[in-house]
Amino acid sequence: MNLEPLFASCREHLHRCTSLPEVFARRGLTLEQLQGFELGLDEQGNGVIALRDLEGALLGLKVRLLHAGTSRYLEIPSSNDNPPWFPVGSARLSRGTCPGVLCAEGELNAMVTSLDWPCGEVAGRWRGWAAPSARCPGTGWGG
Repeated sequence: MNLEPLFASCREHLHRCTSLPEVFARRGLTLEQLQGFELGLDEQGNGVIALRDLEGALLGLKVRLLHAGTSRYLEIPSSNDNPPWFPVGSARLSRGTCPGVLCAEGELNAMVTSLDWPCGEVAGRWRGWAAPSARCPGTGWGG
């Protein structure tokens, strides 16, 4: 199933926004930061997250539902096994270029770790870290 056209449409929708979409509100991010991540917005206002492997192939989409019922997320395809999120360029990381791995629960939380925050020493300490989300033991990263 080729999900690239669907995701491209969702990305375009997010990039047409002039204000922070409700589904991403209260995350502490600006519209510009959201648009810089590999995120999208569908026509119903649901957030769309691309799930790619280390080489950048699109494995699936994770949809953050604006009006959640029993689940806050929908996975497309439903059989994608919820793979970990990797930042763009992760395939180029190695022990020589990256001091370690920072595991974060959830794709949006992992994305936030890739931002350069203006907080002096702390921001510099995190630059260059790989930030796969959740389930790190299966990612191939280890110490």
